[in-house]
Amino acid sequence: MMFDKVPDIHAAPRLWGGLTAVFCISIFLVFIALGQPQRGIVSMFAFGVVFLTFALFWECRSKWWFWSLATIISLIHLIFIFSFDWSFEKRPGLFFALIGAVDAAIIFFILSVAVKFFDRR
Repeated sequence: MMFDKVPDIHAAPRLWGGLTAVFCISIFLVFIALGQPQRGIVSMFAFGVVFLTFALFWECRSKWWFWSLATIISLIHLIFIFSFDWSFEKRPGLFFALIGAVDAAIIFFILSVAVKFFDRR
């Protein structure tokens, strides 16, 4: 089995954190240009969670299922970002932090199950 140890963020490329920050800030700036800064903040943190969670499983990047799951999870995030009203006046900041933590846990669980399922052969 390929994944006998706990996922390690240090297995990701060294620039991973910087690239994640640049990508997330770019997303935020696009939403500011569109006049939706609150949606930009939510999308910035959502894709930050997606990127950093996938960084934990970077050892699996040569597998077809890794990129399939990355695409599917990113598309699901896009749907959620555009489907809901993310105004901060209606919800406290702790609500968004809780959603981010649950989101990271769900992605981590999905990737852990995929590793066990696809690498058992």
